[in-house]
Amino acid sequence: MTVDPQLMELIETFGPIFLAAVGSVLSVVFGAFMWIGAYVWRQHKRRMELMARSLGDLAKGIKAADDANRDEHGKVWSAIQGLRAELQLANRNTEGVKAGLLKAEGALDNHRATLYEHIQQLVRMDSKFEAVFRFLDAPRRATD
Repeated sequence: MTVDPQLMELIETFGPIFLAAVGSVLSVVFGAFMWIGAYVWRQHKRRMELMARSLGDLAKGIKAADDANRDEHGKVWSAIQGLRAELQLANRNTEGVKAGLLKAEGALDNHRATLYEHIQQLVRMDSKFEAVFRFLDAPRRATD
């Protein structure tokens, strides 16, 4: 395979110029890519710094809110403990009243039972008195 001598002359004449032009274009393109890459990297770095500062501020805010919540939680806890103590005292005070009411209820039940027995005795006495009065009234009825 042989190369045409005119083609070889053309390559020898314009080859270095073509290679220089292509090299220059490639150099400009690679330079542009490098500049774009550096710009993107600087923007990314700036955004990361901004995000880091924002996260730091957020962490400070969360810590402040946590400290405030911890203080509030302590106050609420102490109030609840105070209310529990008051409830226990109130329960102790009502235990006496409850015992008294139960004792009074027992006494009322006892009096009710006693009263029922007395009513039963009065009913029996009434029937006995009826028999006595019939006996006493019998001579007068006989004469009627």
